[in-house]
Amino acid sequence: MKKTLAQIFTPGLALSYIYDFGDSTELTIKNVEIYSGATAGNKKIQVVSRNIQPSVTCNECGKYPATVICAECQYDGTGWLCAKCAKKHECDEDMFLPVVNSPRAGVCAYIGD
Repeated sequence: MKKTLAQIFTPGLALSYIYDFGDSTELTIKNVEIYSGATAGNKKIQVVSRNIQPSVTCNECGKYPATVICAECQYDGTGWLCAKCAKKHECDEDMFLPVVNSPRAGVCAYIGD
């Protein structure tokens, strides 16, 4: 407890994390750099982080980025759809979830809130 996070979680170090043991999301968290600068409220302890949104291509056409996830089809790996393919997708539009910048996109009806 006498070391800072920056002393332990040094740039280049990665760790694995499993979020939620019901519908689990396995994450790899990597320190790419130590931020040195002003933070909100100049608090003594503050972790500043950001995930890099992966680009997921439409499972139907394979050409365009996915904009929605069909909650019904995602479990068999076919639920990521671009706007064009979503219009002709066989499942009801009520099953669509937005693609959001989160590893939990499409899991447990997560919509980024």
